[in-house]
Amino acid sequence: MVNFTVNMHTSTIDGKIYSVEMAIMWANLYGKKEKIKLMPKILKSLGEKGWFDENEKKIAPIEVLADHKISPMHWKKIREADLKYPILVHNSEIFDGVHRLCKAVLEDKKEINVIKIPKKVLDKFYIGSSKNFWKDPIQNVEKLVFDESSDVYQTLVETLFNLRFS
Repeated sequence: MVNFTVNMHTSTIDGKIYSVEMAIMWANLYGKKEKIKLMPKILKSLGEKGWFDENEKKIAPIEVLADHKISPMHWKKIREADLKYPILVHNSEIFDGVHRLCKAVLEDKKEINVIKIPKKVLDKFYIGSSKNFWKDPIQNVEKLVFDESSDVYQTLVETLFNLRFS
Protein backbone atom coordinates (compact mmCIF):
# COMPACT_ATOMS: atom_id res chain seq x y z
CA MET A 1 0.00 0.00 0.00
CA VAL A 2 1.32 3.45 -0.95
CA ASN A 3 0.66 6.45 1.28
CA PHE A 4 0.43 9.82 -0.41
CA THR A 5 1.34 13.09 1.23
CA VAL A 6 -0.92 15.94 0.21
CA ASN A 7 0.24 19.51 0.26
CA MET A 8 -2.07 21.17 -2.23
CA HIS A 9 -2.58 24.89 -1.82
CA THR A 10 -6.31 25.60 -2.01
CA SER A 11 -8.70 28.43 -1.33
CA THR A 12 -12.34 28.05 -0.31
CA ILE A 13 -14.96 30.60 -1.28
CA ASP A 14 -18.65 30.01 -0.57
CA GLY A 15 -18.00 26.32 0.15
CA LYS A 16 -16.22 25.72 -3.16
CA ILE A 17 -12.59 24.59 -3.25
CA TYR A 18 -10.23 26.14 -5.82
CA SER A 19 -6.63 25.49 -6.87
CA VAL A 20 -4.38 28.37 -5.83
CA GLU A 21 -1.59 27.10 -8.09
CA MET A 22 -3.80 27.50 -11.19
CA ALA A 23 -4.81 30.97 -10.02
CA ILE A 24 -1.17 31.98 -9.65
CA MET A 25 -0.38 30.67 -13.15
CA TRP A 26 -3.31 32.68 -14.54
CA ALA A 27 -2.26 35.79 -12.60
CA ASN A 28 1.30 35.53 -13.95
CA LEU A 29 0.05 35.21 -17.53
CA TYR A 30 -3.06 37.40 -17.65
CA GLY A 31 -3.54 39.24 -14.36
CA LYS A 32 -3.51 43.03 -14.16
CA LYS A 33 -1.89 44.34 -11.01
CA GLU A 34 -3.47 47.34 -9.30
CA LYS A 35 -3.13 49.10 -5.96
CA ILE A 36 -6.08 49.20 -3.61
CA LYS A 37 -6.58 50.75 -0.20
CA LEU A 38 -6.61 48.41 2.77
CA MET A 39 -10.34 48.66 3.47
CA PRO A 40 -12.49 46.78 5.99
CA LYS A 41 -13.84 44.52 3.19
CA ILE A 42 -10.33 43.17 2.59
CA LEU A 43 -9.20 43.22 6.22
CA LYS A 44 -12.21 41.16 7.41
CA SER A 45 -10.48 38.04 6.10
CA LEU A 46 -7.94 38.36 8.92
CA GLY A 47 -10.67 37.36 11.38
CA GLU A 48 -11.66 34.18 9.54
CA LYS A 49 -10.33 30.91 10.96
CA GLY A 50 -8.82 29.66 7.71
CA TRP A 51 -5.38 28.64 8.94
CA PHE A 52 -4.22 25.62 10.92
CA ASP A 53 -1.57 25.92 13.61
CA GLU A 54 1.16 23.37 14.26
CA ASN A 55 -1.35 21.20 16.20
CA GLU A 56 -3.96 21.27 13.39
CA LYS A 57 -6.17 23.68 15.37
CA LYS A 58 -8.06 26.23 13.24
CA ILE A 59 -6.88 29.78 13.86
CA ALA A 60 -7.47 33.23 12.41
CA PRO A 61 -4.59 35.36 11.08
CA ILE A 62 -5.55 38.17 13.48
CA GLU A 63 -4.77 35.79 16.37
CA VAL A 64 -1.22 35.33 15.09
CA LEU A 65 -0.80 39.08 14.61
CA ALA A 66 -1.92 39.60 18.22
CA ASP A 67 0.33 36.85 19.62
CA HIS A 68 2.97 35.29 17.36
CA LYS A 69 3.43 32.40 19.83
CA ILE A 70 0.04 31.01 18.71
CA SER A 71 1.72 29.80 15.52
CA PRO A 72 5.46 30.33 15.06
CA MET A 73 5.11 28.75 11.59
CA HIS A 74 2.60 31.37 10.37
CA TRP A 75 4.47 34.16 12.15
CA LYS A 76 7.60 33.19 10.20
CA LYS A 77 5.62 33.16 6.91
CA ILE A 78 4.25 36.63 7.72
CA ARG A 79 7.71 38.02 8.45
CA GLU A 80 9.14 36.48 5.27
CA ALA A 81 6.20 37.46 3.02
CA ASP A 82 7.24 39.48 -0.03
CA LEU A 83 4.94 42.42 -0.72
CA LYS A 84 6.17 42.73 -4.31
CA TYR A 85 3.81 39.84 -5.12
CA PRO A 86 0.19 40.92 -5.38
CA ILE A 87 -2.63 39.44 -3.35
CA LEU A 88 -5.19 37.56 -5.44
CA VAL A 89 -8.76 38.59 -4.66
CA HIS A 90 -12.26 37.73 -5.81
CA ASN A 91 -15.07 40.09 -4.76
CA SER A 92 -12.95 41.46 -1.89
CA GLU A 93 -12.24 37.95 -0.60
CA ILE A 94 -8.59 36.95 -0.35
CA PHE A 95 -7.91 34.04 -2.67
CA ASP A 96 -4.17 33.96 -2.04
CA GLY A 97 -1.92 36.24 -0.03
CA VAL A 98 -3.15 36.38 3.57
CA HIS A 99 0.42 36.24 4.90
CA ARG A 100 1.28 39.21 2.65
CA LEU A 101 -1.80 41.06 3.87
CA CYS A 102 -0.71 40.43 7.48
CA LYS A 103 2.74 41.81 6.69
CA ALA A 104 1.18 44.91 5.10
CA VAL A 105 -0.85 45.45 8.27
CA LEU A 106 2.26 45.01 10.45
CA GLU A 107 4.12 47.54 8.31
CA ASP A 108 1.16 49.95 8.50
CA LYS A 109 0.72 50.04 4.73
CA LYS A 110 -2.27 52.00 3.44
CA GLU A 111 -2.38 50.26 0.04
CA ILE A 112 -1.50 46.87 -1.33
CA ASN A 113 -1.03 45.36 -4.80
CA VAL A 114 -3.81 43.02 -5.90
CA ILE A 115 -4.94 41.10 -8.94
CA LYS A 116 -8.70 40.72 -9.15
CA ILE A 117 -9.98 37.36 -10.35
CA PRO A 118 -13.23 37.60 -12.35
CA LYS A 119 -15.98 35.00 -11.63
CA LYS A 120 -15.73 33.37 -15.07
CA VAL A 121 -11.99 32.85 -14.51
CA LEU A 122 -12.42 31.74 -10.90
CA ASP A 123 -14.68 28.91 -12.06
CA LYS A 124 -11.79 27.44 -14.05
CA PHE A 125 -9.81 26.93 -10.81
CA TYR A 126 -12.65 24.88 -9.25
CA ILE A 127 -11.63 21.44 -7.95
CA GLY A 128 -14.39 20.45 -5.50
CA SER A 129 -17.09 21.53 -3.11
CA SER A 130 -17.73 18.84 -0.53
CA LYS A 131 -16.40 19.13 3.02
CA ASN A 132 -15.24 15.53 2.57
CA PHE A 133 -13.26 16.43 -0.55
CA TRP A 134 -9.85 15.66 0.99
CA LYS A 135 -10.98 12.36 2.55
CA ASP A 136 -11.58 10.33 -0.62
CA PRO A 137 -8.46 10.05 -2.81
CA ILE A 138 -10.14 7.60 -5.19
CA GLN A 139 -12.73 10.14 -6.35
CA ASN A 140 -10.45 13.19 -6.31
CA VAL A 141 -7.43 13.00 -8.59
CA GLU A 142 -6.00 16.19 -7.07
CA LYS A 143 -5.54 14.22 -3.82
CA LEU A 144 -3.18 11.77 -5.54
CA VAL A 145 -0.37 14.28 -5.77
CA PHE A 146 2.86 13.84 -3.85
CA ASP A 147 3.50 17.44 -2.82
CA GLU A 148 3.48 20.86 -4.41
CA SER A 149 7.22 20.84 -5.15
CA SER A 150 7.24 17.55 -7.05
CA ASP A 151 7.56 17.42 -10.83
CA VAL A 152 4.50 15.16 -11.01
CA TYR A 153 2.41 17.70 -9.15
CA GLN A 154 3.58 20.62 -11.28
CA THR A 155 2.91 18.66 -14.46
CA LEU A 156 -0.63 17.79 -13.35
CA VAL A 157 -1.42 21.40 -12.42
CA GLU A 158 0.04 22.72 -15.69
CA THR A 159 -1.89 20.12 -17.70
CA LEU A 160 -5.16 20.97 -15.98
CA PHE A 161 -4.47 24.68 -16.44
CA ASN A 162 -3.75 24.23 -20.16
CA LEU A 163 -6.92 22.18 -20.65
CA ARG A 164 -9.08 24.82 -18.99
CA PHE A 165 -7.48 27.86 -20.66
CA SER A 166 -6.94 26.60 -24.22
